[in-house]
Amino acid sequence: MQLCVEEIFIYIVEHGYDDAGAHRIEVNLEMDDEDRTLAVRTVDDGRELQPGSLMFQPGPDTILEETVVDGLGLHLVRTHVDDLQYRRENGRNYLSATKRIGH
Repeated sequence: MQLCVEEIFIYIVEHGYDDAGAHRIEVNLEMDDEDRTLAVRTVDDGRELQPGSLMFQPGPDTILEETVVDGLGLHLVRTHVDDLQYRRENGRNYLSATKRIGH
């Protein structure tokens, strides 16, 4: 989950903003002992996430393509969590990544 938090934060910073102004990024970690899940929830005021960003699938020939750099971080997040949800509401992005942990 540490890798996921890092990749989500890097994606927001690198792709979410066109300016050097001050922006707010909220990161919340939630542990549910009953369901044995850990959730990372982010809220930011950056650009809307492109629809294909969460569905990027690297292939054998994409390693040399420039697009692999743009999509690989969120691909890593998607493959390491059990649930990934995104919505845009009132000019803000809401991303939630949940992982089942333990037994």
